Amino acid sequence: LVPRVLRPSLGTVRYVPLRNPPASDRPNADKRPKPEPQNHPRPNHPSCHNAQTPDFPVMATALHILATLALALLIGGMVFFAAIVAPKIFTRLPMAQAGPFIRALFPWYYRYLAITSAICAASLIPSRPTDAAIMALATLITLWLMLGLMPALNRQSDLAQAGDAAAKRSFDRGHRVSVIVNILQLAAAIGVFIHLQL
Repeated sequence: LVPRVLRPSLGTVRYVPLRNPPASDRPNADKRPKPEPQNHPRPNHPSCHNAQTPDFPVMATALHILATLALALLIGGMVFFAAIVAPKIFTRLPMAQAGPFIRALFPWYYRYLAITSAICAASLIPSRPTDAAIMALATLITLWLMLGLMPALNRQSDLAQAGDAAAKRSFDRGHRVSVIVNILQLAAAIGVFIHLQL
């Protein structure tokens, strides 16, 4: 109600309230813009998800840590085997014992590389698909080395020890290939590791 005004009536004074005018008679009635309803997507709606990151920051952090740990284990294992294990085997053991020992060790070495590379690749798929593809390729190459090249090298080594000169040349070529491939794998792993820290 608006303030009441005085109205004279038969020598008496009384207060008569004035009613507010109807909304249709008010100036600029209903001319104010009405706020448009905003449709906020549900938290589990696909539009809330970033295509490059997992659904939750905790999951993204966990996958990043897992990939970094797998890469550190991969790089450390490759460097440790090439710089310490293999030289010590051939310098501390007679050749007749060093050959069979390193032959028995190589399958476990390549299994280690394949597992760590695969874990890293799987962890990088949601956030860094290019790095994940690099590590997936490294995993496939490791499997080829373990299941294809190494058995062939073992056969060539046996024939070379029996006096086959052609097998000796074939073994030397295959050994160089394995060394170069391992160096490329190590370089790729270090590159992905540095990229993760940027």
